Order: sequence, then structure tokens, then C-alpha cells
Amino acid sequence: MNKIAQIFLAGMVALALVGCAVTAPQPQLAQKPAPAAQPVEPKPNAPTWKPETLLAWPKGYTGGPAAYDMATGAKQFELPMGRADALGKLYFAALTDKDETRIKTYTLHDGKEVSSATMKGTWEVNGVSFSGKFVAVTRQPNEDEQQAWTKQNTWRTDVRILDAQDGQVKHTLNLDGNFDVETISGDGHHLFLLEHLPAIKPDHYNVRLFDLQTERMNEYPLREKGNDEVMAGYAHDVVASTDGEWLMTLYLNSTKKEAFIHALLLNLQYPVCIDLPSGDGDVKLLQEYRLTLSADNKRLYAANAALGVVVEIALNTGNDPLYQVMHTTTFDGLTRGAGNPSLYTHSAFSADSKTLYFTSNNRAWAYDIAARKVTALPAEGALFGIGVSGDGQRVLINQEQSLLVFDASSGAALSFPVASR
Repeated sequence: MNKIAQIFLAGMVALALVGCAVTAPQPQLAQKPAPAAQPVEPKPNAPTWKPETLLAWPKGYTGGPAAYDMATGAKQFELPMGRADALGKLYFAALTDKDETRIKTYTLHDGKEVSSATMKGTWEVNGVSFSGKFVAVTRQPNEDEQQAWTKQNTWRTDVRILDAQDGQVKHTLNLDGNFDVETISGDGHHLFLLEHLPAIKPDHYNVRLFDLQTERMNEYPLREKGNDEVMAGYAHDVVASTDGEWLMTLYLNSTKKEAFIHALLLNLQYPVCIDLPSGDGDVKLLQEYRLTLSADNKRLYAANAALGVVVEIALNTGNDPLYQVMHTTTFDGLTRGAGNPSLYTHSAFSADSKTLYFTSNNRAWAYDIAARKVTALPAEGALFGIGVSGDGQRVLINQEQSLLVFDASSGAALSFPVASR
């Protein structure tokens, strides 16, 4: 399985949905008389919480999300590994049975399957356009093919672009080389690819643009202006803007022992590399980075409790220098890794976008955007997701088989009415 497929974002997104509070639709209740039964006495001062959903990742990014009701703590549904769109509406997963793969589409607020497409062979969801209109899937070569290609010092990549509404194949690509799909433009006209070089045992990559209207690969790789440095590393986290302009991927360069953000400005077909604080270059600690995008798509935050930093990056903010680190906040983090960042590293903004909450190093933290101050929440252990209620009053964290609830203003722990199941 390729590295990007192992990251949730969803897709790209994926990385954008972890811990988000998704409001479920309000059911229309019929006016019926109450059944003749002994009423249950409500508990004094019982909280009246609206039905909202917290997405958690009990199996990490190698598994799919599980949804919990924020009002009761009950598990609502669980989905297989896949990718979501940047708007948090649709989720796509590939389920393989023998020599056949079904690409399924789900609505993320209730986990219901809305469409599916069937293809021969083993395929994986590799990319989703920001609104979920188009889906890119890549065929996984079998062992015989991999051995033959290795002997021939070559590689092939088969990609299909599907229309998510009807599951019809819009484009079929058979590429010579080792490619990963990075994303698809919102209009479905361009496919952004990562070309891994050399094809066998690659150690760097190029960003390539494939024109889906002309069915041709652009001759030259996309490069950051004024920077011809070879891009190297492996993807560890992905987040996409909700306006379809940005796709940002956290890369870890194990050779240079550093972390950087590969930011792709889709409309201008322009990549940018943004260096992050990397401490002593301990890759295990660099894996604790988590990317979170502000609701207005103007600021990107990279938090790492193992290094004790929260980095603020300008994307599209008036007179601020674009694509630059605007501020780095340091705090007393922890000097050890969590052991499995794909399980325990998550983040979410408050409803008013004034506070960034994140889990890392088996702990939970709150970052005050205005004060640029980090405080710890009294939560420890295996934390699989974090979210904030729509009214902004509660922070909820998924721990093992239960939800931890905290008061957003004070950070104090609250009792939860019903244990998770």
C-alpha cells in the first residue's frame, strides 16, 4: 500500500475530518401520544446536548472512522479505510473480494452507502476532489507483476478517474513509471501526480500534472519558483482547503532528518515547500506533527507536542507574506513519542476558531490562537479522536471505548451520561 493511501486524507481529507464535529440532520418527530408506560425520572441537572457526531479513528489511519453521538456517547457507525472530501460530506472506500473491487461512496454524517462501482482487480482510493465530485483509484499490482517489473527496472501505474455520482469511469490512464495520485482539480480537468524516482527503490519525487482534457502529461514537472531542489521524503499527513485551492501534505525527509509541508496551489498549478522546526531530527518525534487548517482557509497550523511547538503558517491573508511561517509558539511538551502517531495524533478547531485542540504523545492540548498559549487537558492514554461541540462548550475525546468530556472554557472534566459502546 502506498504511503499516501495509508494516511487518512482521505484523503487529504481525511486528514481534515479527524475530530470534526459534524452536525447530524434533525429528525422530524410525529405528534403521537406517549405510550402508557411508567415514566423515567430524569437526573437532576441532566445536560441537554444536541445530536452531533464525533469522528474517531480506533484503528488509526490504517482503518476507517467510527462515529460517536456527542449527546449519549453511543457508537453510531463505523466505516472501512478510505478517504473523505475536504467538505466533510462524502467518504470513499475500496473493498476487495478475490479479484474484484467495489468502490463505495458514503455520506459522512450518517455513514449510509449512497453509491458503488465494481471493477476487476485490486484497486485503492488514491485521490478525491475537494467537493467529492471525482475520485481517483489506482490498481495495485500483484506479486508476479512487481517481481517482473523489478527485474526489468521499470514500473507501471494504472489509474481510473470516476464520477462519484454514478460511478462511471471518466478517464483511464496507463502510465509508464511509479506514480501516486496527489489530488484532482475541482473541475476534473487536471490530475496531480507524484512521480517516484527512480521507479524501483525511489528516493525522491517530482510533482507532475496530467491534463485530463487532452489526455496528456505535461512535459516538465511542477517546481517551486526559484527553487530547483529535489523534493524527497514520505507523506505523513494531508489536509485540503474547503475552497479547492490548496492541498497540503506533511513530508518527513529521513535523509535530512527534517519535516516540511509540500503545499500545492491547485488553481495556479504551483507547489511550495515550507520547512518546519525539526529539533534534533528524530523522525519518531517528527511523526507527531499534525496539520490543521483554519475555517477560512487562511492559516495552517502544525502542532507537535513531542517537540513542544505550534507553527502558524500564512496561506492567503492580506498583506502577510504568503506561504511563510508567521509564528512559532513553544511550550513544555513531552520528549517521547506516542509509539503510533497514526493512532493518537488528531486535531480540531473550536466552533469560533479561537482555539485549536490536538492530541499527541497520548495527551491532549489546547492552543489559544489569540494569546498563542498552549495548555494541557487532563486526558491521558490512547486517544483516538478529538472534537468540539457545535455550541463550543464541550471538548470530547475518544479514549478506548468511551468519550471523555471537558468544559471548553475551564478544561475541567465533565461527567458523561452514557458510556460508549
